[in-house]
Amino acid sequence: MRSSWGFFANLTVAEAESLLKEKGNHGSYLCRRSTSSPGSYTLSVRRQKEVWNFKITNDGESFGLYENDGFASVPDLIEYYQHNSSKFLDQNNKSVELTEPLIDDSENDPGLSQEKWFFGEIGRGEAELILKQRGEHGSYLVRESRTQPGNFVLSVRHHNSVIEFLLIYSDGAFDIANTKRLKFPTMTHLINYFITNPLIHKDSDQAIHLIEPLCDTAERLRNDQRIKKEFEWLQHEDKANTNTKYEGLRPENKGKNRYKNILPFDHTRVVLRGVDHEVTGSDYINASYIFDDESGALFIASQGPVRSSVDDFWHMVYQENSMIIIMVTNEVEKGKIKCVRYWPEPGMSMIADNKQVTNAGETVTRDYIIRQLEIQLEAPGGASKGVRKIFHYQFVGWPDHGVPSDPGSLLEMMQLIEATQKTFQFPGPPIIHCSAGIGRSGTVIVISMLMSLYRIKGHLEERDIPRTVQKVRLQRSGMVQTEAQYRFIYAAVVFYMDTVEQREAQCSKVNANTYDNLNELSSMLKKSAIADEPS
Repeated sequence: MRSSWGFFANLTVAEAESLLKEKGNHGSYLCRRSTSSPGSYTLSVRRQKEVWNFKITNDGESFGLYENDGFASVPDLIEYYQHNSSKFLDQNNKSVELTEPLIDDSENDPGLSQEKWFFGEIGRGEAELILKQRGEHGSYLVRESRTQPGNFVLSVRHHNSVIEFLLIYSDGAFDIANTKRLKFPTMTHLINYFITNPLIHKDSDQAIHLIEPLCDTAERLRNDQRIKKEFEWLQHEDKANTNTKYEGLRPENKGKNRYKNILPFDHTRVVLRGVDHEVTGSDYINASYIFDDESGALFIASQGPVRSSVDDFWHMVYQENSMIIIMVTNEVEKGKIKCVRYWPEPGMSMIADNKQVTNAGETVTRDYIIRQLEIQLEAPGGASKGVRKIFHYQFVGWPDHGVPSDPGSLLEMMQLIEATQKTFQFPGPPIIHCSAGIGRSGTVIVISMLMSLYRIKGHLEERDIPRTVQKVRLQRSGMVQTEAQYRFIYAAVVFYMDTVEQREAQCSKVNANTYDNLNELSSMLKKSAIADEPS
């Protein structure tokens, strides 16, 4: 698969060098998956007659060529060094010039993996088995041809048999072999045409109808290659995002950013109110509103506070009337500080943003901690007018590397969060953060949105997952940062749908742990009345 920023999915070192020498010029580059470090990438650059390879590391929060780079995505990194070649230095301290990405026009449509009927690199036997086991008369799928690379195969269930048609891709168009050779600009156009115009089998002259594409979320989860290509398509789409980040780049705000290149878009950033506007940058915090029009979900995605932004963080919590904070990181991971502690120990208080914050108690489980925090409210003149309850959910079960092996405990916590949010009359958006506020935070936000969408529609369409990720990335750069996180979304959604189906089937059988924690939460809520500010 190709992309507008020179990404090639499965090239070897030798293939990358050969391609750049054959088709590139000085400064041409391409990006490929690292064969030695899963999750990382290699940037191959043509320099005169040689090809140099540079490793792009991924620490789970950001991408970088150097230790403190901190880019939200690989396209962001490449674009930065393309315009700042003096900062891209090789081992001899000489600048590396990036002129243009190498794009191989022989590669296929990058949007193909978005189609729900496309099953990628499965074999003939597997396609036939899937259609017979799970399909019905008229079910169909498209796969890549293994005997004729670059072409495709349309497999159709016809009564109890499976009939296949070879789809030819040549001269930028698609057609079906051994037919009247109608040509179509894309595979989607071809499929849509034959949905209303039956195919004719060349041996029997039978009319073969395309009735329903074979697909479901669980099946895609098992299709490794397909999810991989889908994530690559999302990376390709990211390149077209031209939203500005001027406020985060202001010199006055640089010290407020945990990673110098992971910044909020200007149009979705949270603007702090009630601050001294004569102080440049006083209204800035590295946080973004994230909204989904379909599910109605609204979140604030924030970076983990740094020491200089703790007051601003609590200012935002108070300003937005947020009753829930979700923390998806430990304070320290792999020896690195991911987030400073911005809450007090149990039974203790601290002053933040000129307000007293108290930790009224904690409930600790294996994978997450629930903290009940209180903000002391003050009336004009300094008199106390009650407290505001804040529930702080910290998920500690996310491993240093990769993603949780089982989404169960995270989903359990998320259901508790939804139950908590419903206890408030007019709550503001939950605030969620990890370290950079894009990878794990984006993953959890997308899962929550899809859970809500599933409850609204009663089902999920194949495009709902990539479309939701695409939406949130338009509001904060780099959301759902790695392929592993993207896969985890699928795993979590499938787990959730299975759980809902089991609950509906069994009715009375409910996860005991969830009930225990809901009871604990209910008890915490009843211990003290929630004092809202008078209007």
